[in-house]
Order: sequence, then structure tokens, then C-alpha cells
Amino acid sequence: SQRGQNHSQFTLTPSSTTTSISLSERCVRSARQSGLNAFTPAVSADELSPFWQLLPGDRPYVTTDNSQRGLAFNPATTNLLVVNRAGGLSVVALDAAAGDERHTLNVDGVAGGTFPLSMIGVADDGAVYAANLFTVVAATTAPAFKIYRWANEKPDAVPTVAFEGDPAGTDASTGTSKNPQRWGDSIDVRGAGANTLIVVPSRNSSAVAIFTTTDGVNFTSTAVNGAASTAGALGVAFGE
Repeated sequence: SQRGQNHSQFTLTPSSTTTSISLSERCVRSARQSGLNAFTPAVSADELSPFWQLLPGDRPYVTTDNSQRGLAFNPATTNLLVVNRAGGLSVVALDAAAGDERHTLNVDGVAGGTFPLSMIGVADDGAVYAANLFTVVAATTAPAFKIYRWANEKPDAVPTVAFEGDPAGTDASTGTSKNPQRWGDSIDVRGAGANTLIVVPSRNSSAVAIFTTTDGVNFTSTAVNGAASTAGALGVAFGE
């Protein structure tokens, strides 16, 4: 199978006796109880062998709760970016090959929502996008959903707001949401500059929001109803 740029890609080649696995990027798994794990394929074997791992408690930003939800690979730096809320908000850059901590991103001004940051993605040019999680509290509440953008992952890169508002749009006369939903449980990014696309699904409906830009900095949302299960979506990815 093959997934978007920010996800590990692998090919399974069946044979009479073994399964060969080839990874074009590091295959990374994140779980609440098992921490962060990276795997490398064993030659002509049916399994993946770990080459580094971080267990809960090994570092302040690897815990057993839901404080780490977002993880993305940056193709421009070959780092992994981890969103963390334990002990305060942070975005940590890890060396994908060894798990060593490289640096943290600037999160000044990042605030609002149920979680100020939850999921993260990286464009083909290395621009970083991360979104808050917003849960609606009333049927007519317009979500204060935000997507932040960093031009790159350098520690001195200042986050800007790429999108703020209701991904489903609001009624022009009343200001109420056209489809009040929980947003921010998943995100995927592809492209670069003015060709960057971001997709975010709603949690409890079939609506999915596609974010586009004309300048590579500011984004607008187009809601697509019926794009997901009526129960909502916890995962989303662009196809080829």
C-alpha cells in the first residue's frame, strides 16, 4: 500500500516462503502505552525489527496519556515532529534515524481550542502545519478551528495563523455554523507553496474540509459533505 508524503510508505511483495518489506521512509508507530517506536525491515523475513524506541517516561514528552497525538515526517530535514502537551505545549524535532532530540519549534502565540495543538503535517517544501482540536459545545456554535504554519522547522521560525474559523462555513446573516462539528482529529498535507493542500475530516459527520491557498501562507476552506463515513473519521490521507 502507499500513503501520502507525511506517512511511511511500504511495499509488500509476496513469495512462496517469505514476505519482503521495503520502506521508502522510516516506519514509525506511536501508541499511548508503547511510546515512540521506529522499525527497520529484517532481510527476507516476515517481521520488522526495532532500531530505536522511546518508552513512556524516557523523556518528558513521551507519556501514557493522550498528550502526544500528532507525529509527522519532514522530508526537508528527515526529522520527526512530535506534538506534545505534557508539561506545557511543545513541538519536538527528533532525528528519524536515531531518535535523538534535535530542537523544539517556537509555539509563541499558539492558543485556543480544546487542545491548542493536536495533529501535525509537513508540506513537500518543509513548511510545517499543525492544527488545534476544537469540540463544539452547542448546536449552533461556530468552531474556532485554527491551522498554524511555520515556514520551516527551525527553532526561530515564528508560527502564523494559516486558517482560523469554521471549516464548514458560517451563515452570513446569523454567524452560526452551517455544520457544527468537532475538527482536528486528523490532518494531511501535500504539495508546496501556492500548490499546498490540507485535508481535515470532521469527527462525527461525513464532512471533510479541503484547505487551499493562493499565496502559500493564507488558506481558505471548502467543505465536502459525504466524503467520509457518517460516523466521522479519525484518520485521513491524500492518495496519489
